[in-house]
Amino acid sequence: MLNNYTINFRDTQFDGLKFRSNHGYSGEYFDELLTNPTEENEIKHKKGVDEVNLEDIHIKISYSLLLKAISPVFLVGVLIFSLNQMLIPAIISLVISASLFFISWRLVKIANSMYLMRGSTSGLLGMIYDDERKEQNENNKTED
Repeated sequence: MLNNYTINFRDTQFDGLKFRSNHGYSGEYFDELLTNPTEENEIKHKKGVDEVNLEDIHIKISYSLLLKAISPVFLVGVLIFSLNQMLIPAIISLVISASLFFISWRLVKIANSMYLMRGSTSGLLGMIYDDERKEQNENNKTED
């Protein structure tokens, strides 16, 4: 049921809702790639980081959609409680609904920021690998 949806976010399309990360990359994997700074490892590192970022964006957008779907339920509760002249439960439901909507909005803002960072991440990794290669070449020259 969760995979029956297609989510369009900017120019990226996500299939279904996702609430858990299962990318399989670890910090040790990326550190190991950096210890041997070849072009191939740089490409693997960029690809892995991009996959991790896209998955995190997908998770944030999924939670945002879920919270947006739940928020109106509490607004209906506000209406029902207010019609029955139950002021305290109505206020609590209103606060919960507003909080859920705010969290949903904030998750979309975070996903936007992460999406914008995708472009600069590749360049930063390129600079890191260039520095590592220069340092490795210098170390090899001093050893000779």
